[in-house]
Amino acid sequence: MIELPPLHYTGILPVAALVLFIAIPVALVAGRRRAARLLAITGSLLLLAGWLVYEIPFITLDYSLHEVYWNTSPGLPLWMRIASAWAGGGGSLFLFTVIAATGFLAVQRRVAGEKKFLLAYAALQVSVQLAAFFNDAFTLIENPPPSGAGLNPLLKSPWLYPHPLTTFGGYALLALGSLAVLLGGRGAARRGIAVYGAGWALLTLGIMLGGLWSYETFGWGGYWAWDPVETSELMVWLVATTLFHLSVAAPSTRRAFLSLTAGSVLLAMYITRTGLSPLHSFAAPSIGALILLAGGLAGLAGFLYYIGYAAPLAARELWKSIRRSLYGFGVGVAGVSLAIAAFFVYGTMLVPSVLTAIGISASVPQMDSGIAYFHPVLYPLALVFLAAIPASFLSERYGWKGYLSLIVSGAIVSAVAGLAALAGLLQVAPLSPPTTNAMMVVGVVWASIALAATGGDLAARLLRGPLALVRDRMAGVSLLHMGMALTLLGVLLSGTYAYNQQYFREYSLRPGGEVVLPGGYTLSLEGYRYSISNSSVDIYTQYVGRAETYYLAWIGLNTLTSDLGDMVSSLLGFEKKLAGNETLRLAASLASREPVETRRLVVEVEEVVQRDLSSNATLALPPYNATRPARLVLENTTWWFNVRPLSTGRGVLVATELQLVGKADRIVVENIVGAASKKPVEIPSFHTIYEVSAPNATLRLNGAEVEVSNITILPAAVVEGSKAGTVKANVSTIILSNAYLVIRGRLAENGTGLVLPSLLDKGLVVYLYYRENRDPYLDYILNSSLRDVLRDPHSLIFLTHSQQCLSAGRCEGYVDAPRLVPESAWLDLKIAVRGPGGFAEERNVRLRFEAYGEIQGIHGLVPQVVRIPSGVDEVYIVVHVPVVEENIPVRPSYGYHELLVYYLHEAFKKLSPRERLALTALMASGYTVDDMRRLLREAPQSATYLLEKNIIDLYLLAEHYDPAHSVVAEKGVVVQVKVIPGASLVFYGPLLMALAETLVLVSAAYTGRRRSAGKA
Repeated sequence: MIELPPLHYTGILPVAALVLFIAIPVALVAGRRRAARLLAITGSLLLLAGWLVYEIPFITLDYSLHEVYWNTSPGLPLWMRIASAWAGGGGSLFLFTVIAATGFLAVQRRVAGEKKFLLAYAALQVSVQLAAFFNDAFTLIENPPPSGAGLNPLLKSPWLYPHPLTTFGGYALLALGSLAVLLGGRGAARRGIAVYGAGWALLTLGIMLGGLWSYETFGWGGYWAWDPVETSELMVWLVATTLFHLSVAAPSTRRAFLSLTAGSVLLAMYITRTGLSPLHSFAAPSIGALILLAGGLAGLAGFLYYIGYAAPLAARELWKSIRRSLYGFGVGVAGVSLAIAAFFVYGTMLVPSVLTAIGISASVPQMDSGIAYFHPVLYPLALVFLAAIPASFLSERYGWKGYLSLIVSGAIVSAVAGLAALAGLLQVAPLSPPTTNAMMVVGVVWASIALAATGGDLAARLLRGPLALVRDRMAGVSLLHMGMALTLLGVLLSGTYAYNQQYFREYSLRPGGEVVLPGGYTLSLEGYRYSISNSSVDIYTQYVGRAETYYLAWIGLNTLTSDLGDMVSSLLGFEKKLAGNETLRLAASLASREPVETRRLVVEVEEVVQRDLSSNATLALPPYNATRPARLVLENTTWWFNVRPLSTGRGVLVATELQLVGKADRIVVENIVGAASKKPVEIPSFHTIYEVSAPNATLRLNGAEVEVSNITILPAAVVEGSKAGTVKANVSTIILSNAYLVIRGRLAENGTGLVLPSLLDKGLVVYLYYRENRDPYLDYILNSSLRDVLRDPHSLIFLTHSQQCLSAGRCEGYVDAPRLVPESAWLDLKIAVRGPGGFAEERNVRLRFEAYGEIQGIHGLVPQVVRIPSGVDEVYIVVHVPVVEENIPVRPSYGYHELLVYYLHEAFKKLSPRERLALTALMASGYTVDDMRRLLREAPQSATYLLEKNIIDLYLLAEHYDPAHSVVAEKGVVVQVKVIPGASLVFYGPLLMALAETLVLVSAAYTGRRRSAGKA
């Protein structure tokens, strides 16, 4: 049974609207078409009113609404709180329904009376609204947390307004316009296609703005990486653009592509929420996401249905269009190339989407694999499209002869240029391979031809007067295709420079210093300032036991407890005991003394017991003659006190055993029982040891007197695991070479006695190790506040275990972390830029670290990009926070950036050492999450100890950090620079396309009114 989430008050109006939309089919079945229309209008109005109500908790920071908690925080300014309403999965879907409702209210006069359209509109609204509900758009948090979880650091940008609004506006209007034209009858045609065109213009802008957002946010210079969400937007755009062309060349395909456009919109929104995109996904497939996929598949089914009927006629129409005129040829070829591209991208997105929905792991090619997959197919199709553009815009003036002359000339020039690039004679991108250079120069030739053709056509039309853009629809179409050619030209010129990281040059910019950049620009750092926010963010309530960072921190802290924590607590506990215990002090003294050597020792023996360790069989070897006792002769013996750790077998140290151990070159056991029987003493195996009773023996070693009671003789083979040394025997003697001895008895020195072997506190091992090695890393830990935490194992255990989780029998991912921590830290830089022609300006650059970004595993540091236009090129500058590495004795495993270290240093001021450790563990886990995820799969043991080391390193860096001697002050910030040719064209081209489509719509409306006036 599906469990509905608890409803927040902001969901009341959307629920009411949902009920009205569900009632529309009932009204239509009952023949109440006017009632159905009224239900649709009322439901749409409720959604608009609902959006106004929905914004209230975002403005007031009411964390009882799930989306407010996950996407806001006290430090978020008001203008961004308003935009955070559509930053999450559920909110963006609700935004879609509101925009679709707005579009419906704009067209309802002409189409609302159409039964099929009303059904389709209701189905669209119901499916997306349900998806919004199940994606927590209106979910109530019954016990609201004290603060928000914070907006994704990458979304804290002014681009949060234009990109989502244009993208979801484009999606909503394309879907609505498709349904209006497809199912609305004759009255829907004009308004429906206008809505469709407006949606296409918005989506074009949305794609461009998304690329610009990526370009300015990620700091690698790229605006396109074949991320699945980017690709899904392109998929919708290609399908929608194909409709424009094929509806002219093959009108019978129009209904099929209208259905596919509507379906592709829902498929694109499904992709955003299924994990296919590592950058944009909100969750794994949920009921809400599956509803979107079902809608997408319904659109595909409609396409297959319509195209099945239209295919024979469409083929004839297309062939007739191509043969009939040069204009028809251009439109037809362009339409076919777009259709192939659309089907290729659509299929690439559809298959993994369906596989993901049924629980099979799937991915979409992206980054390098995306380039290798998409470019070989889409690049030649783009060339065909560019070559087809002049056919449509030269047909009136030059005809087939002029067009063929242009195509042949273009083919010759592009072939020569391409071959020269392949041969290495022509390089436009010196660090890229010859194939890339060839693709660039060939593409630039054809993009330039298309640009010239559309520009010439537009100029000729504008000669008739500036109002030609409104009166002449084809003037707007020329401008639109000029924008397409301009965009492709920009992509061809800039793509490899933007994507390829090898074009970066790296500089170190110090305060008061200056660096010279490519293009004759200089950059100087006039000043800097670190600061931390006063607002707090909740990193605990919705993360503990759920977030991957908590799980990694839990592993690291548990390892720390059993490893370093056990060591430090043992050491500190032993030092305390040592102060008042003469026996322990004697044991520690003995264990640290240098070995003592004796040349010859003779000990009288009462009895010798021979033991076979493999079978545990024993044999007594007493003296055979009471008047002549057995003797033990030790030659060239080295004596030392050995410390042996005793553990549980699971690596946990429980005690220490102090032994007196010796190693003799030669040991002789004389006058034993074998002589009585005249038979040699039998040695069972290499696993034989000898227990020798010698109650009257005494050893004197460096002032210590040892009363011996028992001696264990261990052949070298037993101790060293080899046959080193020998054991020989005759009828009365056993002779061993290179054998070991362990003494049992009692030691006395200066009035203090000690039993040998002696079972002592486990801290003796750690104490001796620390005293003898003076490990600077451990020394550093013991001189930090970590000492106070590690000395108490009980406190450490309950850092990763609570009474609640222990009673439930499951504590994985539990860390007793601070509930509220400072939200952000900033590094503000004042940078001066100077360049050719007297160019000079100051830029205030803010590098920010968002704490919750690390907790969410998406990283909290966002680099800052500075763009300097240089004609159509751009000087692309990325400013990075420097790395802190060198203020602890052992170099950290990871280079932690200074903003993180500064943040923790400041946060520590209000936290106890225990809370500091928990927070540091979370930050270290979030910072290294990508590597740890891989290491836990490949080498889990190494990963656990690396997590422990990362936590300690970061803690020490933060505690001993001195803002007055920051890395920025001493070494400066890191600046990466590259020049990206033609980058501006990539962004101006889509802007021109959207403007041109608007002019086309205005022209269509103007022409329509004139026709209506003429008929009147």
